[in-house]
Amino acid sequence: MFIVFLLALLLGLCSCEQNNLSPTFQDLPVVEGYLKEGESISFKISRQVATDVSANYSPDNLSALNPELTEDDTAIRLTAKGGGVYEASQLVQAGKAYKLSFRYNQKLVTANTTIPTKPENYKQSVASIKAFTFGGGAGGGIPDFPDPVKLTWDNPNNSYYVVVIENTEATPEAINTGNSSPPARIFRNQPTQGNSYEIRVMQFNYYGKHNLKLYHINPDYAVLYSSGGSTSQNLFSPATNINNGVGIFTGMAGKVLELSVTK
Repeated sequence: MFIVFLLALLLGLCSCEQNNLSPTFQDLPVVEGYLKEGESISFKISRQVATDVSANYSPDNLSALNPELTEDDTAIRLTAKGGGVYEASQLVQAGKAYKLSFRYNQKLVTANTTIPTKPENYKQSVASIKAFTFGGGAGGGIPDFPDPVKLTWDNPNNSYYVVVIENTEATPEAINTGNSSPPARIFRNQPTQGNSYEIRVMQFNYYGKHNLKLYHINPDYAVLYSSGGSTSQNLFSPATNINNGVGIFTGMAGKVLELSVTK
């Protein structure tokens, strides 16, 4: 009986210590809003999941929050699509200021952003690059690496940019077939304040056509990315620009070039 009591006491102390170390859960909304110039408006509102099973959540219906969105103080009509997703057919415009507000858990949640200008003088060094597989050279060795694809653009103000590379084939052919699961079709660089980026052949997972997207982004997106990832679902000590919430509401503007990866 003493041993059982001692074990129970130790477990109780450990539990108390963990509770003391854990921060108090706050039922804050999570906003995912990436407004892209030239595209229709879409953003999502979700809620955090507490590690404490006894945590209390607000009764707010995520699909009935009636958020208000304005473009340069002009109201935009939003449609709830379910699952906390809200959309509008209106296209996002560069240079415009957008403000979001809604009530959640008896608090006013607000966020705002301005859409950057499109990248200027965006160019690529080549229109195609030849891929290879290991062991594909003469005698089974590794063939020579081709020069990287160099992307360049103007950036006189040291603004932030991010490059996103996406294979656009309907049924893409993998370069290396030894993977246990299909490799990613999209990859990107870290946000940069430079004016160039090099894509090496080993970064490509598939043959075929690729879009080389260059986005002019706001500093808040760069901060969120460097603090733990490129989405607002990474919320450990989160960077955020949402008042009375977490996540991000930001704008971006992009241009697209095309590249072919050949055998």
